[in-house]
Amino acid sequence: MLSLSVKTHYALLAMLELAERSADKPVQLRSIINKYELPHNYVEQAMIVLKQKGLVNSFRGSQGGYQLAKATNEITILEILEAIEGPISLTNKQNKHSEHLRFFWHEIDKNLHKNLTISLQSLLEKKIANKRGLDYII
Repeated sequence: MLSLSVKTHYALLAMLELAERSADKPVQLRSIINKYELPHNYVEQAMIVLKQKGLVNSFRGSQGGYQLAKATNEITILEILEAIEGPISLTNKQNKHSEHLRFFWHEIDKNLHKNLTISLQSLLEKKIANKRGLDYII
């Protein structure tokens, strides 16, 4: 089973929050941490990696924080996941017996990557649509 780390989950939440809020000015990390009640160290480590991978920019000072380094439609979920986790694959290349099923696992990996290559913008739109669907009054 493909399992992603908690740090990756936090990174994805932070990137989604930046996509929602950082168009005009940087978002302070503290506000993301407080909103989702996340552990500071994990989120900070994730943001450092995302900055190194060119997905976010950081700004110092009282008005500082983080902003996306590219437009939301130019960042894919796969990029975010691989920035933190490394290459995403279900294939265990270490197993000598996996060669007999390589064609199968290759197809699975291809479909996995296709599904994860949606943009951060698409994920944001899905979040907003999902939230609208939940906002109703009786």
